[in-house]
Amino acid sequence: EARLSSVDLAGKTALVTGATSGLGEATARALAARGARVVLGVRDLRAGARVAREIRDSIEGCPEDRVVVPTTPLDLASNASVAAFAREVSSTHAPSLDVLVNNAGVNFLPESFTPEGIGVIAQINFLGPAVLTRLLEEPLSRAAERSGVAAVVHVSSVTHRYAAIAPDASAFLRTWEHGSYAASKLANVVFANECQRRWWEAGKRIVSVAVDPGAVFSNLWLRDKFFSKPPALFLLRTLYAPPTDGATAVVFACLVPFHEEGNEKSVDAEERGNADLSDGCDGSDAISKTSAAEASAAMAGAYFPRDIPRESPKTKTKASLVRTFEQETLCSRSSRFRFYARGLFATKLVVRWGPKDSRDAKSRVERMRWFARYAVWGVATLLCTALDWPMRRLFRTTAEVPSSPGSYDERTGAALWEEAGEAAGLAGR
Repeated sequence: EARLSSVDLAGKTALVTGATSGLGEATARALAARGARVVLGVRDLRAGARVAREIRDSIEGCPEDRVVVPTTPLDLASNASVAAFAREVSSTHAPSLDVLVNNAGVNFLPESFTPEGIGVIAQINFLGPAVLTRLLEEPLSRAAERSGVAAVVHVSSVTHRYAAIAPDASAFLRTWEHGSYAASKLANVVFANECQRRWWEAGKRIVSVAVDPGAVFSNLWLRDKFFSKPPALFLLRTLYAPPTDGATAVVFACLVPFHEEGNEKSVDAEERGNADLSDGCDGSDAISKTSAAEASAAMAGAYFPRDIPRESPKTKTKASLVRTFEQETLCSRSSRFRFYARGLFATKLVVRWGPKDSRDAKSRVERMRWFARYAVWGVATLLCTALDWPMRRLFRTTAEVPSSPGSYDERTGAALWEEAGEAAGLAGR
């Protein structure tokens, strides 16, 4: 995180959804403080105007157009609203968009569906943001062509590690029992991975990443009858991190692509040409297809949209991991998908010791073992949730880690991409 302190976002435009409170507001405030022009994507225009004014007032000499709220509200429950908002942003506020933060989300809603038959949690948490992302691809591409890179950050959650998009993407979107909050957070990560793969295969320098900000207290918890009252409310306020700390992970994910772009421009071409690029990294293009995080996930049985060498745990050596990290440093502009986590949610207990993929459990005994491991891991992760903020005060770190094995499923990624494209009126693109 300290290495990113020098990243200046002056001259760049960022769009943050769900920016009237909590994580979204804290993220917008932090990006504006770094010099970015921030567009607030909000459903309540009056609340958005208040937050924009407060952010401007907190920055000395901040001009009126530094933090703006479009006249079109952003209601992620309606794809028509998303399309209207995207049109105004593209034509007026951000013809060139450097950063998109898909932060808005909900939980604890009664069972209900949109007129199109989509569960409202799946719609607001996944499909609405995915439609917005697809509709803003052109301004993101313009920014990438102008400055070398653009970034899309999808805010997920540790709950994506508990979920499955089953039996398929259509069921996830259109049946209430499969469209849970956890499943929507997994869909965010799968879609982020798919965006990264497609954009980089198309030669677009748009970086798509996902981030788990850790256990953060926000207004999301106040929708639930149990969590919104004492003693649960007191415990949440005490044990969970404030939005400003969770936003640190989101801002970290926003800044990494620009930090790497700046580093690459400053590296002498001759020095790069003389470096050891024998493990699949081309010095002229500086693109690496693997990372230590992906290698770790591969050994855990993850699914990837491309072939990745899987090193056996028995043959894995410290030197091989060191080489991978050196390779990653050299090949900074990477085509790989990245997932970031903060605090205890970036530890091996949460990331590496999970129950792997249930599809590998064929026999009855294997399934029993899988469920037993899942139960133990789940309890341990819940314990991490309670201890995350107290421990995070001692170790304030955000790290790149593997996301859940299911988040690398290419077939599901392609299905979610097509669902988003159809909802955005971009079917077949």
